[in-house]
Amino acid sequence: MAKKEGRILHKIMILFLIIALITSGLAIYEIFLFDGVESIIRYIIMGLMGLYDLHLIWKLTKIVRGKTKKKPHKIPYMIWLLIYAVICFGIAYALNFVYSKVSSVNKTDVTYTSYLVVMASNPATDIKTASDLTIGILNDEKNPDGYIIPQEMIRKYKLQDYNEIKEYEDYTSMLADLYAKELGGMFVPSGYVSMFSNITGYENIETDTKIIGKASKTMKKAAVSSIETASSGKSVTEPFTILLMGIDSTDEVLEKNAIANGDTLILITFNPKTLNATMLSIPRDSYIPIACWGGHPENKITHAAAYGNDCMINTIQDYFDVHIDYYAKINFKGLVKLVDAVGGVDVYVPKT
Repeated sequence: MAKKEGRILHKIMILFLIIALITSGLAIYEIFLFDGVESIIRYIIMGLMGLYDLHLIWKLTKIVRGKTKKKPHKIPYMIWLLIYAVICFGIAYALNFVYSKVSSVNKTDVTYTSYLVVMASNPATDIKTASDLTIGILNDEKNPDGYIIPQEMIRKYKLQDYNEIKEYEDYTSMLADLYAKELGGMFVPSGYVSMFSNITGYENIETDTKIIGKASKTMKKAAVSSIETASSGKSVTEPFTILLMGIDSTDEVLEKNAIANGDTLILITFNPKTLNATMLSIPRDSYIPIACWGGHPENKITHAAAYGNDCMINTIQDYFDVHIDYYAKINFKGLVKLVDAVGGVDVYVPKT
């Protein structure tokens, strides 16, 4: 009877060990997913966990074979296996949660949207019936919502058969021609209202224009952004530079491909060895060459953000001769949520 109970106990210990090894494997896998972040430390932790797993297997083998010098404590061993499994599962769950959040922010698939807009007084109501119009489009073949998606819309609805397609270097010139009625319509990104409503003369662009066509496309980030896929991350022991962008978008949720004017631009260089940070605030109306415009004409730097992250980053890198390792972007609603997240900011105003 004792031998039978011993065999049952051994089977239960083996089951507990299998559970512990599975959860440990999950934890090791989740740690492995954080590639590019202190790889040496990750490998050391993974190696130690693997060695400890081997130790648990060796210890169970000794207990089952009865070769331990001391009387084996089977019940405490099983309890520890359960505790170890819970700890590993907790680590795996926590890391998976963090990794899923990071992945959603740094996703490789991005959805872009383009509109075909005309002036509100234009009789055209639908892209399918648009005719006898001169339609503006960007000439940048790598621009998703300024060229790639519009070209697909042009082919789909055969706009070139009944309209004239005119290429432009930038949205500003295109919009000026639309208001001057030299253009009948123009392709713009979905955030065009935020992009232009703060520019003199276009304050009422939302009511001055109307949308007669819309299309979206999900694209791989590598296909539209060389900047965002160029860096694999740096060690925390190396100096790095961050660009902080505050854009004039009022959207409730800031999509990764959201574009608007870059009204707040702060360049931060951090040296982890000296624990010093240098911050440079770049005025939004600084006239500098815009990297993504043909011929690199000078314009307000705030407008570079309206052409995507690559355009703004390249513009700053070229002008200031620095390499930007990372960037962060926030809009009006995001700033409000950020203040709320830290419990608000108390402001004492001495005068009414």
